[in-house]
Amino acid sequence: MANHSYVFLILILFSLGGACSPDEIDDTVVFYWEQTKCSDPWGTTGNDSQSKTRGAIISFLTENGIYYVNVVNFEDTISNGVNCDACICPTEIDIIVEVNEKYDEEMDTLGFKRK
Repeated sequence: MANHSYVFLILILFSLGGACSPDEIDDTVVFYWEQTKCSDPWGTTGNDSQSKTRGAIISFLTENGIYYVNVVNFEDTISNGVNCDACICPTEIDIIVEVNEKYDEEMDTLGFKRK
């Protein structure tokens, strides 16, 4: 009986393997988010590590139905010379995110900008 359980489990795993086709990964679009000091919707601040922020962004996008997310980079931007300490102020870092092109509209709705 145990052998039948293993066969069943293996069949389930093989059927799930097709859920992420190469097309899902290959047809990507790059977006960016202008990081703020503390008002980004995934709950991290400009003082948090990139690793923590990366995980929070992936969780946030997945919760909003966007899968196959790759947080590509954290890019420094050029300062505009304005000193701002409010929560909504930018950190002068753009977070670069790559997703499947089918999520283009959803990313726009969430406030990401196409690069």
